[in-house]
Amino acid sequence: SGSIPYLPLLKGGVDFPMLALNTAGMSMADTYRAIEFAREEGMTHIDFHPGQERDGVAEYLSKHKDERDLLFLNTKIRKAPPGTSPKDAANLARDQIDEDLRILNVKNVDMLMLRDSPDPKVIQSQWAVIEEALAEGKTRSVGVVNFCPSALKSVLQTAKVFPA
Repeated sequence: SGSIPYLPLLKGGVDFPMLALNTAGMSMADTYRAIEFAREEGMTHIDFHPGQERDGVAEYLSKHKDERDLLFLNTKIRKAPPGTSPKDAANLARDQIDEDLRILNVKNVDMLMLRDSPDPKVIQSQWAVIEEALAEGKTRSVGVVNFCPSALKSVLQTAKVFPA
């Protein structure tokens, strides 16, 4: 295994590993096995979603407690169901962050990302929750994923912290 380069993020002194294991669509067991293989190859960036993929990461962490500080844990906020109010979307995001940290048995993740939404107010309310999580130390960095230009504009209109 070779050395995987890092990209320094602009704020917070967080280095972002440029190569990641993406566990999208994997079962808990497959996620666990994929992390084992990735670690054998020197990968540290684990990109996962809430649910069974997160649960596979939690299982790996429970059996490799000494590796938490070696891993870059990157997860995403679930999309709010269509018609969800901004207030309810914010509460769902807040609850998910707490649930993820509890199940992973960690004090923080390294990157928390927001998915887009057709509702700009939902985007803004969820981004505010992500900023809270950053301020509270529940994540070391924040970003967006799969955003079109108008969705990114929605974040930037009210953001106190710009996405990495």
